[in-house]
Amino acid sequence: MALGNYSESEGAPIINNKTAIPSTEQTGPPPILGYTDTYDPKVGDFTASNYNGTLQSFIVKMPSNLSIINTTTMEVSTANNGGINNIPYIKKHADASSFETTYWIEEVQNSKTGQIYLQLQYSQQTILEFITKFGQKDPNIRIQWPHVNVNTLLKQ
Repeated sequence: MALGNYSESEGAPIINNKTAIPSTEQTGPPPILGYTDTYDPKVGDFTASNYNGTLQSFIVKMPSNLSIINTTTMEVSTANNGGINNIPYIKKHADASSFETTYWIEEVQNSKTGQIYLQLQYSQQTILEFITKFGQKDPNIRIQWPHVNVNTLLKQ
């Protein structure tokens, strides 16, 4: 269960930078090289160091005749007295321990035609815990690995 709030504003949304690169706080110091070495693959406009860059870039690259005139922002998280329940197998091998998401519902106007359509952008991060944290004897203290989803959907 994820709880949160929403707000409405004029114009384009403010989409903050978000990282999906695990920190040593999440993983612990690695005993061997390679497992948690810094990585930042770039696929199109996606980078792990700012996965919201794809959403930001989409807005920047919109044709000049299109503008976002209104935005409804919804933010929800399991950190707000919510939680995630998993079946025992998943909990043991790849537990999803927390979740947060932001949705931006945007009204986009075409200045040439006057047409207004909806655009949905979203950014989600789930923390997965799947193996014992490096340097820990307690198997319940596990590495926290960020899993992200970002997308832009158009309704025309």
